[in-house]
Amino acid sequence: MNENHLSPLPQYHIDRDKLCEIVKETVGYDRLMDAFCHGTVVCDEFAWFSNSDEYYIIHLESGMMVNWYKHLGRTNTCSQKDRTIDDYYEFFRLFKEELDYFERKNCE
Repeated sequence: MNENHLSPLPQYHIDRDKLCEIVKETVGYDRLMDAFCHGTVVCDEFAWFSNSDEYYIIHLESGMMVNWYKHLGRTNTCSQKDRTIDDYYEFFRLFKEELDYFERKNCE
């Protein structure tokens, strides 16, 4: 038995327009993309980094990871297939709080 447990995640975990809407209502697209100007960041609740033209945010406690390629909405993946739209809203609301904290602490 040769199962590959490290297979690629589905390219559109949620509808691309819905992901853009969630980000717009929580963090804001420009603010989200600016977060990646800090390089690789590991904070209290989240880690975020980019690798070339892919972007990753990981909620450390739950292990939920959201990733997209080139620009938000192009594709999106999630490390946990059972996550709901409400989970995404909570993920990005909490990420914004973490980003606020990180910027207050490091960018003043």
